[in-house]
Amino acid sequence: MLGLGWIEIFVIIIVALLVIGPENLPEVARTLAKTLRQVRRIVADVRNSINLEEFEQRHSSKPPSHSDSPVSPRTEGTVGDDVAHQPQSSPQSHDNKPGSSPLP
Repeated sequence: MLGLGWIEIFVIIIVALLVIGPENLPEVARTLAKTLRQVRRIVADVRNSINLEEFEQRHSSKPPSHSDSPVSPRTEGTVGDDVAHQPQSSPQSHDNKPGSSPLP
């Protein structure tokens, strides 16, 4: 609530009682509450109108997302698929010396 603690609120109430007086305090509080409600309503209306204007500008300036040309489906067996789906083989030793036999 506006960053006020209980002590600050208590001090504000005491000062209001001393300045305004206990007889007029309820009427002043009602008037203040009405004014705050009206200000909040006006601020909300302004925010909504600004958001509505931004929304209309964004949607009126965007071109349509679909094009006239049909999208071709992806074909199977493309070049990139051949490399991606090949199983990896274990590395072979190229150190074959004459007379040495491969391990069983």
